[in-house]
Amino acid sequence: MKNSEDSFRGSVSSHRTDTFGRSIAGSINTICQNTKRAVAYIKHSIVGFQCRGFDKVVMRYCSRLIGQRPGNADAYLFRGQVHYRRGEFDDAVSDFSQVINLRPGDVRAFMLRGEAYCSQEKFDDAIFDFTQVVGLQPDNVAAYLSRSKAHLCKGDFDKAMDDTSEAIRLAPENADPHIACGIIHFHQEQFGLAMMEYTTAIQLNPKSSKAYTNRGMAYYNERRFDLAISDYTKAIWLNPNRSHVYTDRGYAYLFSSNFDMALADANKALMLDPHNVAAYNLWTSPR
Repeated sequence: MKNSEDSFRGSVSSHRTDTFGRSIAGSINTICQNTKRAVAYIKHSIVGFQCRGFDKVVMRYCSRLIGQRPGNADAYLFRGQVHYRRGEFDDAVSDFSQVINLRPGDVRAFMLRGEAYCSQEKFDDAIFDFTQVVGLQPDNVAAYLSRSKAHLCKGDFDKAMDDTSEAIRLAPENADPHIACGIIHFHQEQFGLAMMEYTTAIQLNPKSSKAYTNRGMAYYNERRFDLAISDYTKAIWLNPNRSHVYTDRGYAYLFSSNFDMALADANKALMLDPHNVAAYNLWTSPR
């Protein structure tokens, strides 16, 4: 999901971006002899900025730090995150595993490795890692939600719901556990129950584009196309940069016989993501 940071990045000129990347490289190179300062600098930069080539800079200097100090867990952690963003999940798992070997109680490393395992569809391994986090931090809502997602991907609805229910108990004012609960109901084709959870999520967080999108999907599956269109429209207003939401609204328009609006949404979806197959199929649908 994109956010305001994406708009900021899009407005930065290539010249400034390149200059920023070179500046990072020079700065890290200067302080690289002081490992603590170098790690702190990388950590600050990786959280605060993204730019063209920045991953390469982080990768290069984290690898250099590891060469100098093989026991530096932070360097493995940051390099693993770069591997993860690149989709290099085997390498990400390897780096996060090094962190865990060096710091056996590192919650972030377990969480990140679990997410990498999920991306590889190694859900049992992911569940193991998220369970380690729950053991270390019994009130970690994110760990329960991630483990719930892994159980859901395995088709184990009961365990997925157990974890989501615990997340709701721990964070009753948080919209995300209710969205997760709605997703579990949706996958069981319990669309009415899913709508109730998404509605609760919207009440808790009226700015949740995801909650509106998911409730729109539930309405759509019950062929309540007007309500689906209303929710998709609200989701788009909150976040206008998600191609699949335009596609979903376009199909709702299509089945409402509003062909012009369906075509307009298909065009917008393809502008945002030229590889959106569902949008292309919508665009070529018979009128």
